[in-house]
Amino acid sequence: MASPTPSLHDDELRLGDALRALRHRARLTQREAGELAGIRSEFVSKVERGDRGLRWSTLLALLRAYDAGLRELADEIEPQQQLIGASSMSPTDI
Repeated sequence: MASPTPSLHDDELRLGDALRALRHRARLTQREAGELAGIRSEFVSKVERGDRGLRWSTLLALLRAYDAGLRELADEIEPQQQLIGASSMSPTDI
């Protein structure tokens, strides 16, 4: 049985969760992250909740603020995808 294709909102939720984890690792508040990235803290909150997408330049600004790169972001997203894939499997898929 094929896994369902994740929706755009699912992708935004995973990205938001990963960015939140990186922000916490950097020990920054949303306000501090926004100031360092040149965006409003409310926008940081919306992105982390999956309520807003973001431009490539904004993603890079946040990663710089978190002293992280694309590899760290991917490392945060990967376990989430594995959990989603495992939860969508039926017993006959094993």
